[in-house]
Amino acid sequence: MNFYMELSDDVRSDANSKVMFTIPNGDEVITQEILVSDITSDSSNNVGGNCWIFPCHTAAKEMTAPITVKTVYTNDDGEQQGEEFTYSVKRYADYILDEQNNFDDAAKDLVRSMLYYGGCAQTLFDYRTNELASADLEGYTPLNAPAAFAECGLANVNYRATQDAGLQLTYVSLVLESKTTLRLYFKRTEATASDPLPTLTDGTSVYEPHQKDGETTDGEYYYDITDFAPGEIFSMRSVSFDGGEQFNVCVGDYCNWAIASNDTNLADTVTALYSYDEYGKAYKTLGYTPGEG
Repeated sequence: MNFYMELSDDVRSDANSKVMFTIPNGDEVITQEILVSDITSDSSNNVGGNCWIFPCHTAAKEMTAPITVKTVYTNDDGEQQGEEFTYSVKRYADYILDEQNNFDDAAKDLVRSMLYYGGCAQTLFDYRTNELASADLEGYTPLNAPAAFAECGLANVNYRATQDAGLQLTYVSLVLESKTTLRLYFKRTEATASDPLPTLTDGTSVYEPHQKDGETTDGEYYYDITDFAPGEIFSMRSVSFDGGEQFNVCVGDYCNWAIASNDTNLADTVTALYSYDEYGKAYKTLGYTPGEG
């Protein structure tokens, strides 16, 4: 979620000033901090005058969560805090759906699918279920997910490519945040247990290995393939280890398994994710009919 903020001279003149976001998470509070200088050093973040865009990363389940934002800076009187402002993804979505604001049907369809997806994610993760993002969508029905995402790649993963890297694919999962992340789990083969782990690349981005749950070097590792945006979530990506032989990956690889599982909430969530992605395509592509891609 993007916040458009006008910055005072005091904030701009302090090299260490920051914007702080807080999001409730059960009994805890998630805090995100962004240095103002990191935003103002890039002119693409400026929307005119002294107004700048500050992104706050939210998970799909957090659409009804109140996001509090404030500036923190230092002047001659010591550390100062700007006025707090609270907003939410749901509140902005309601603004788009309000007929008085004249958003087109494609935008409204996208927002409805997003709210439905958010409500499913809340139910799946048991988060703020007394205030579902989808609560006002009476009679809303998502698009039917395909029986199988047949074109997705892990069913035909390049066995030699992974074996040459000294790894064996063990599991796939999703991270449902502002943009969807596909997480691939691998286990080392015995022959390479002491070798450095390779990086994974799609030719544009490089994805580093992460150790799962602090296990030892013979445990599992994962790679996060990031930034699957709405309208592109089910697109195929070709990846390789250290620039070696390529293989294809797709979010649909996980969804195939989820839809076939006995977990109704999980199946509902990935079905809603598919619907959200389709309406994202329709919003970006004139003439595209959701569900027929």
